[in-house]
Amino acid sequence: METPIQREIRRSCEREESLRRSRGLSPGRAGEELIELRVRPVLSRPGSGTPLPRALERARAGAKMQRDIEREAHRQAALA
Repeated sequence: METPIQREIRRSCEREESLRRSRGLSPGRAGEELIELRVRPVLSRPGSGTPLPRALERARAGAKMQRDIEREAHRQAALA
């Protein structure tokens, strides 16, 4: 299946070749200039990559719980 970027590249090459033919120019070397790029996974996307180690998950949960406790304490102090 063709990605949107691949489709755009293909279409632009077709337009360029059509323009070259209409102006009587020699065929371009667009096909020879393309290279294969290695794709790396996007880490910011949820659900991608490996799951977090258990220790890191526990540390994050503990930090969130501590922030919640501190917020509640500040709220209680403001009411008193």
